[in-house]
Amino acid sequence: KNACGSGFDFDVFMHRGAGAYICGEETALIESLEGKQGKPRLKPPFPADVGVFGCPTTVANVETVAVAPTICRRGGSWFVGLGRPRNSGTKLFNISGHVNTPCTVEEEMSIPMKELIERHAGGIIGGWDNL
Repeated sequence: KNACGSGFDFDVFMHRGAGAYICGEETALIESLEGKQGKPRLKPPFPADVGVFGCPTTVANVETVAVAPTICRRGGSWFVGLGRPRNSGTKLFNISGHVNTPCTVEEEMSIPMKELIERHAGGIIGGWDNL
């Protein structure tokens, strides 16, 4: 309701895809949602014109949808100010494997991997020389 104070209301529907990586491609995801094998469609037509069950469709990554309200509140300049020039904004990182504390964390896009693992996952089990 009243998205970002615009007076515009809209509904967001979230659906879980079939799980195959190819379903990251928007038309493959649409195929999956329609109960078909998750393979990309030929384009055009584009999903904005002919999407889920033939209706105009916007496909957005849940990570993008999750950060949108904060960008609306704080502004695009705030978001672009995070990270380094030409690699700005934030990203969700899933840290797992041989780390002390596996986690999912939102961090600046340009954070070095070693710093990310040390700061949020408590480092590598047995230390970096253990790799």
